[in-house]
Amino acid sequence: MEIAEADASGVITIRYIPGPGVDQRVAMIRDDGAVHFYHANRLGHVIAMASSGGAWSDRYVYTPYGVQEQIAGDPATNATSSAS
Repeated sequence: MEIAEADASGVITIRYIPGPGVDQRVAMIRDDGAVHFYHANRLGHVIAMASSGGAWSDRYVYTPYGVQEQIAGDPATNATSSAS
């Protein structure tokens, strides 16, 4: 699992805080200081992300075949499912 993302010059732009399970993330911290927390369902699919203030920043649904679709939010905080 990735713990950070960097731009072309090697500067870290996003850090990920790992969770208790394999491929689970608890939070994402962007270089501007914004913190987003992952919320998963029982299957481990990310269904929402919330800002540090508690506001929902992204929401996701899944097709019957497990394909993730972002239904609301900022594409910059697009989560990837930990279970797919």
